[in-house]
Amino acid sequence: MNKTSRKLIIWLLLTILTISSVYASLIPNAQAAEITTRQKGLTIINRAAGFNLQAYNISVTDYPSSEQASIAPDAQGTVVYNLKSQGSAVKVHCTFLGDNLRILHVLENEGTPILAKSAIDSVHMAKDFLRSYQSLTGKALYGQLSAALNDIDETKNSTTTAHNFKLDVTNNDDSQTYRWSYFLNGISAPSKCVSLAYKDGNLEYFVDNWDIYPVGSVKVNVLEEQAVSIALEKAKAYTWMVGLDNKTVKINNFNITGAMEKRLIFVDSTNADYKRTPNTLYPVWRIGVGLDKYYPGDVVGIYVDIWADTGQVRYTGAVVSAAPSLDPSTVASIEDSTKAIDTLSSNTMSKNSADSLYLIYIALVIVISPLVVLKVQKKAVIKLSSVLLCSLMVLSLAATAPTADAYLRRATIWGSLAQDKLQSEISKQTDVCSYISELFGNNGYVTTNYQGANSVRDTALNAILTDELNSDYIATVWFDHGIGHLWDFPGVQDEWHFRLCDSDSNPDTEYLYWQSRYIYDFEIYDRTQYAGKTFFAYISTCMSARLTINDQNGNPLGPGGTGTYGPNPNGAKKIGMPYAWTHGASLSYDGYNAPDSGDYCYIGFPWGSPSLDQCTEYDYPNTNYKTWVDWFFIYALNPDFSIRQALDQASLHCFGRSFGSTYLRNEFAADWWPSSPQSGCTMAVYGNGNIRLKNYNPTVDTVGRPTTFGPVNGNPYETYYFTTSASDSQGHNIRYTFNWGDGTYTTTGYYPSGQDVTESHYWTSGGEKTVTVTAECQNGAYSTGPSYNTIYIGNWDWLYLDAKETTYWSTPSVAFYVDGQYICSGWGQVYLPEGYHTVQVDPEEIFWESGWIYFQYMCDGVNYYSNPAQVNMNGGWRAVTAYYAWG
Repeated sequence: MNKTSRKLIIWLLLTILTISSVYASLIPNAQAAEITTRQKGLTIINRAAGFNLQAYNISVTDYPSSEQASIAPDAQGTVVYNLKSQGSAVKVHCTFLGDNLRILHVLENEGTPILAKSAIDSVHMAKDFLRSYQSLTGKALYGQLSAALNDIDETKNSTTTAHNFKLDVTNNDDSQTYRWSYFLNGISAPSKCVSLAYKDGNLEYFVDNWDIYPVGSVKVNVLEEQAVSIALEKAKAYTWMVGLDNKTVKINNFNITGAMEKRLIFVDSTNADYKRTPNTLYPVWRIGVGLDKYYPGDVVGIYVDIWADTGQVRYTGAVVSAAPSLDPSTVASIEDSTKAIDTLSSNTMSKNSADSLYLIYIALVIVISPLVVLKVQKKAVIKLSSVLLCSLMVLSLAATAPTADAYLRRATIWGSLAQDKLQSEISKQTDVCSYISELFGNNGYVTTNYQGANSVRDTALNAILTDELNSDYIATVWFDHGIGHLWDFPGVQDEWHFRLCDSDSNPDTEYLYWQSRYIYDFEIYDRTQYAGKTFFAYISTCMSARLTINDQNGNPLGPGGTGTYGPNPNGAKKIGMPYAWTHGASLSYDGYNAPDSGDYCYIGFPWGSPSLDQCTEYDYPNTNYKTWVDWFFIYALNPDFSIRQALDQASLHCFGRSFGSTYLRNEFAADWWPSSPQSGCTMAVYGNGNIRLKNYNPTVDTVGRPTTFGPVNGNPYETYYFTTSASDSQGHNIRYTFNWGDGTYTTTGYYPSGQDVTESHYWTSGGEKTVTVTAECQNGAYSTGPSYNTIYIGNWDWLYLDAKETTYWSTPSVAFYVDGQYICSGWGQVYLPEGYHTVQVDPEEIFWESGWIYFQYMCDGVNYYSNPAQVNMNGGWRAVTAYYAWG
C-alpha cells in the first residue's frame, strides 16, 4: 500500500467520524436532563398536585423539545406521565423550560383520583398547591400568590390586586380558574402570569410564565396624546401589498378616521419591527387607527405600537377584517392607488429537508477536498463522489421516512393566493402550510401541500375525489376566504351556498367568475358522498362552520335565498361546509365540551375567521393566529393528543389559559371599524373532539376491552397463568400486552379475534401485583381500555370487621381503620399480608378478636381491650368485633 493510499484511508475514517458527529449534533439530546426532569415532574405531581403516587403504576414518556427555539435556548422538552390504578387513570403532561416547570396539564382523569391530601374546595386546593410549590422551589412569589386567595369565594367572579400582581377569579359552574398576572401602576402584563384551574373538583392545569418574562422598564415617558399623534402620522405613511393577476399591488391611498383603540400594556419584542432584549417586557402604547372603508385585503385599520418608555415605534401592521363587507358602498376599489411590481416568490423548503441536504453538501466537501489535495485521479474522484452522494441521500431519506401503516392515511393542505389577501398573510400561509404538511408527513401520513398556485378549483375538486376513492382516511386543512353566493338550479332559484376561494379569485371581478373560480359546498359533497373518508377537516375561512342560512337580522345571506342547511330535502343541493365534508347533519355542535362518539371532527368559523396575521387575543397583541395554529398541530400530531387536548395545550402554551377560556373560542374582535362592527366571531368544533390525528383509528374498527382470568393469590417464584381475550369489530387478528406490575412486559403474537390466549409469569417478591392487559389489532386499533387483575404474592388472608351493640345486638355505624386507612362502616373485610396490623374504630370502643364466632377468644398475644388493637395475620384469616354496651 503506497503512502497516498494510506493517507486516503486515514482521511476517510476521520471523515466518517466527523460526519457522524455532525449529524449527531443536529439531533436533540435530552438524555443529560432526562432523570432530573422526570423526577421533578413526579415530585411536583405528588407534593404540589397531591396525587398519591404510591397507589399508582407509573409509566413515563419523553418527547423532544419542540418548544426550545421559540421560548428559551435551555428548554428541556416535555414529559407525559401515565398513572394507573384500579379505579383511577390519570395522564399528566409537563413542559419544562430550563430547570423550571412551565405547564402541568392533566390531560385525562378517569375514575376517582387517589390523592395524598384533600381540600374542601378549589380555593384551598390552589392555596395548598402554591404553598407546596413554594416549598419545592424556595420562591417567595408562590406564598404571596397563595395569600391573595385568603378572602376569595370560588363561586364568584372577581378581580383583586396585591403587591405587583392582580388576581382574576373566574367561575363557570363546574370549573374555577385563578390567574395572577403582573400589574403595576395600572398597567398589566398578561403574558407574565401564573394560572391554576380546577374542574369538577380536580386539578386541570397549572401554568407558570412568571420568570420567562422579566420586566425591563416600568417608565412611561410617552403620554397618551403623544402616542396617538405618533400613531396617526405613522399610519398615514403605511402601505401594504395585495395580489393582482401575476403582480403585487401596493396600497398607499386611504383615509383614516382616528384612533379607535388606545391601550397601555407590557409586551415583549415578539413580532416587533424594532426589537429589544428578547422575552423582556416593556410598556407599550397600542393605538388602533381606523380607516373609512374596507380597503383591498379587507383592511379596516392599522395598528401602531409605541414603546412607552422611549417613544420608538415597536410595530406597524394592518388590521384585517374577519369577514368582508356585504355592503358594496363600504368597499374601496383596488384602483384607488396602485403600483405594480414583480411577483413575489417564496421558498417553502422545510427545515428538516434543509438540514438533510446541508449534511450531504458538508459530507461531499469534507470527502472530496482532500482527494483533490492528494491529487487522486479525476475519474476516481467522480466515482467516489457519486457513490457517497447516493449513499448519503438514501441515509437522509431513511432517517426521515414515516412509518408505514396497514392503511393509507392522507393529509391535504390548501391555501389560495386569492387576490384580496395581503402578501404578509400569504407569506405566513406559506410557512404554516409547509410546517403542517411536514408534521403530518412525519407521523405516517402521505401528504400533499397544494398551498399557492395549486390551490385552484379544478385541482381541488379532482384531488378531493381522487383522495376519497384511493385513501382510507383523510385529514384536510384549508386557509382561505369564504362567504358564499346564490345559485340558480332547475326548479330552484336563489339558493345560497357556502364556498372556498381559489388562487384565481378576484373580488373585483367576482360577478364574472363567481362560478368558475370558487369551490362550493355541494361540489365538495358530490365528491365525498360515496366514500366519506375525510375524518378531520380544519377549514379556516369565514362561515366555514355556519349552520344557518339566515344572518343575525333574519334575512337570507345576500339579496335573497332559499334552502335548508345540510341534507336540504326541499332544495336542489346539499348546503354547508360541515355537511359537505363529513355528511354529518347530527354532529355534536360542541365537540370540545360535549364530543360525540362518531368518526368525524370538523373545525371552522360560523361567522368571521381571523387572518394568520391577526391577534385573536385582546390581551396578547404580539401573538398572532398563525402561532397558535402552529402549536395546535404540533400537539395534535407529535405527542398523540386528542384534538380537545391539543386545543387546550396550544392555548395554554400561547395564552396561559385553556381553549375554552380564549377569545378565539368565545368571541374575538374581527374589527373595530365603527361603520360596520362585527361580533360573534368564534372558532367552532363539531363532532368528536376525542379523535387523535397521530394514530387515528375510526370507531368502526374498535377493539373491546380484554377479559382476563387468573389466580388472586400465590407465592414468590411459582408460575401462574392468566388467560385473556378480546374482540375486534372488523374481525382483525389481535395481539396482547401483559404488564405484570413488576416492571416486566410480555407481548404475544397475533391471534384470531375472540380466541383465548394464555401467558404465564412468576414474581420474585411478595406484595399486591396488578396485571394489566391491553389489546391491539393488526390495523393498529387499540382496546377501549385495559383489563386489571390483582394477585397477592405471599401469605395473605382476609380480616373480617364487625361492630355489635350488646344491649340490643344491633350494628352501630362505627368507622373501621386498618393501618390508618378507612375500610368500612359497621362491617366489612380487607385482604392483608401476614404480620401485625393496627385496627382502630371511631368512636373509640372496646376490641375483641375472635375466630368469627363471637366470644370465642384466639390466644395469639393480642391486647383485646385496647383501641387501637394489634391483629396478627400469621396463620389464616382473622375477625375483629368491636362491642358497644349501653349504660
